[in-house]
Amino acid sequence: MRVTVYHNIARDDAGHHRGFDGYQPGHRLVAVFTCDAGLLDGGPPELLRIAEAAFCAFNADPEMLAGVQRELATRYRRRALRSLSVGDVLRVGDTVLACDPVGFREVSGELNEVRVSEHGTHPISGA
Repeated sequence: MRVTVYHNIARDDAGHHRGFDGYQPGHRLVAVFTCDAGLLDGGPPELLRIAEAAFCAFNADPEMLAGVQRELATRYRRRALRSLSVGDVLRVGDTVLACDPVGFREVSGELNEVRVSEHGTHPISGA
């Protein structure tokens, strides 16, 4: 099962990031990283556990992690990507989960995927 990380780049009329208020349908999202779900937590694919493991890997200093999770975090940082934050989105297999201030929530509908580079957000090549 694949995990894709999307950075939320939605902005309000004043140019401030809207994603920090939480993901809303229609927000502009950039696919920035993908990996195998099994590499994140090493266990059976339980969606919320995978999402929490992704949050840890894509927020923590790689030096604080071990094994494959450390390798994933290092790959993520080498792409000069910002931390996974409130308002960002994970696709775990066919399920889409939005990062909320506490935990994740499942969202439905089509994602508004765009290919835009900005500081800390760089699209996956060929995505």
